[in-house]
Amino acid sequence: MKFRHIITAIALAFFTATHLYAQDSTYSISTPIEIPKEGWNKVVQLRNGNTVLLHFENKKGIVVKVFDKDRKEIASKKHLCNVIDINGFDATFFHGLHDINGEATLFLTQDIDNAQTLVRLRIDGNSGALLAEDKIVKSPSFQRRTTAYLMKKPIGEGYAVFCYTTHPTDTATAVKLIRYNDKHEVVKEIPYEVPSKAYDNIDLLDASMDEEGDILISMQLSKIINYPDVMERTQAML
Repeated sequence: MKFRHIITAIALAFFTATHLYAQDSTYSISTPIEIPKEGWNKVVQLRNGNTVLLHFENKKGIVVKVFDKDRKEIASKKHLCNVIDINGFDATFFHGLHDINGEATLFLTQDIDNAQTLVRLRIDGNSGALLAEDKIVKSPSFQRRTTAYLMKKPIGEGYAVFCYTTHPTDTATAVKLIRYNDKHEVVKEIPYEVPSKAYDNIDLLDASMDEEGDILISMQLSKIINYPDVMERTQAML
């Protein structure tokens, strides 16, 4: 059987607009680059004008390409990584790729060593080198799952991670808000317990951070009510 490797040419388009009108907008397009069709791509433009493109393929690691402000490719690296599982990108949740302190910073969640884990990858915005690969939130065990949610300021530095751990036998759900500065240092941790013994499910509805750094988090607690038969359910509804 012949194996055909499909290559897709990707041209990055860059737009600069002062108003939401076509006649006021300008754009430039980079030279097309060859990227395999299989896999996933993430891209971010950094404050220095460089653009970082990440390409993920199962079993093949992460390809990093860096373009300067003139849209010319200035660096290309491939990282097999030491923490994340490069065989499991299809089961990976990507939280986002952001410019933090001039670095391309990727946040993703994977099952690592049977524990749901939020990992942060820091990539140099000029050379494409992998600067750090850190586990920042990890589930206590496979049964006690910790769900993490990333919040980034729309403008300015700083970000936060909200996480909560659930298990059917828990009388309360442990939640935590962790705030970071632009150097990825923890500046504050706020732990809390949500009484959840009387409920069957607890879910995060939304979490957001505004330009001032204020955070709003909403969670939903729900209970499943079972009715023995239709007659009893009808009576209860009445």
